[in-house]
Amino acid sequence: MTTSDNGRVRGDPRRGDRVRQPALPTPSARGHASSGEALRGGRALLARAPSHLVGVFFAPGRGGGRQQWGTREDGETGKREVGGANVIRVLLVHDACLVRSVLAEWLRGEPELSVYDCSWRGAPKRVRSVRPDVCAADLDCADAYGIPPVAELSAGGATGPAPRLLVLAQASRPGLLKRAAEAGALGFVDKEGAPERLVTAIREVAQGKRFVDDSLGFGFLKAAQMPLTRRELSVLSLAAEGASVAEIAGSLHLSHGTVRNYMAAITRKTGARNRIDAIRISLGEGWL
Repeated sequence: MTTSDNGRVRGDPRRGDRVRQPALPTPSARGHASSGEALRGGRALLARAPSHLVGVFFAPGRGGGRQQWGTREDGETGKREVGGANVIRVLLVHDACLVRSVLAEWLRGEPELSVYDCSWRGAPKRVRSVRPDVCAADLDCADAYGIPPVAELSAGGATGPAPRLLVLAQASRPGLLKRAAEAGALGFVDKEGAPERLVTAIREVAQGKRFVDDSLGFGFLKAAQMPLTRRELSVLSLAAEGASVAEIAGSLHLSHGTVRNYMAAITRKTGARNRIDAIRISLGEGWL
């Protein structure tokens, strides 16, 4: 065993003694060159680390040096924070789990987006817990005969302002476009378009601006020409659930004859052969 100049005990590594390393110099004692070497070394270490464990911020030094910003990602919630920038909290609503997961992961590649995802069934509860700035929702809903509860996503609560609504839609289902517009959606993104359009739409909608893909124009024209009234849609929705004339009459407080008259009008307006055909046509157009 030997003693160094500063009184610290040092061992002999050849005999297996443990060696105490000298203390690192204080920040004030380091020069600009050593700081640069440390920064490069840290970046090299991060490059070798697993991506899901990386979470680092390069904060400004006390000496007023240049500020270096990084990102930090929470592995449990998927929340992503960006130093010095306004983060847009996005809730992605989609019933196809695989598509939703891949799309959410792709969106997380944008540094200013903090992305969460869920299915339509859990969307209202998720809105209350996440309090997103933007809800990006696919209009194809697996439940309730394809009728998405769009209005529930854009409803404000006691915890904060209502999120702005953006929908992923198709021109071939004008009824769903109309429902989304009535629910106050600001953004309409064509599901057949490029994914970069979704990122652009999220940024625009987060600022309170309207975004509509040109390719959805024909769908909006068809939505304005929807032939069925709200009452007829109510009757047809119950019929689509398998309700009989008597059950429809009881639910809507109508007479049996009035229900039959509504069904006849629905069949005529949709150009259907019968009630089943009217339901098929209405579902395909997104009216139901």
